[in-house]
Order: sequence, then structure tokens, then C-alpha cells
Amino acid sequence: FKWGPDQQHSFDEFKRILTTYPLFLEYPDSSTPFVLTTDASGIGIGGILRQDTPSGTKINYFKSRVLDDTERK
Repeated sequence: FKWGPDQQHSFDEFKRILTTYPLFLEYPDSSTPFVLTTDASGIGIGGILRQDTPSGTKINYFKSRVLDDTERK
């Protein structure tokens, strides 16, 4: 794997998108089912509440955090 200027540019753009408002959260559509996706590891947890619509996936909410020392045990 080679990390060069193109890779750094893409990574910097990715970080900018993730940390710049708006976060593109969508209002819920009561006629569409919700999908909850979760993930966890030894150091963190996260989840996304989304709706899959004909026009694409809509992110309603997301949350993640690092586990503290007690939670990691």
C-alpha cells in the first residue's frame, strides 16, 4: 500500500465532510420502516438509525463513543 498526495487529499476531504455541518440528518418518514444498525468493539460502540427509501438511504440519527476503562473490562 502506498500513501501519497492523492490518498492524503482524499483522507483530508473525508475528515472535512465528517466534521462540517450540516450532517445531512433527515426527518423521519412515518410511512417507511426504520433500520437500526449497531457495532461494537473492545474500545467503542456506535449505531445508526436509518430509513431505506426509493430515493436512497436516509440517515435519521447516529451516535458513537469510546468506552471508558470500566466498560472495557
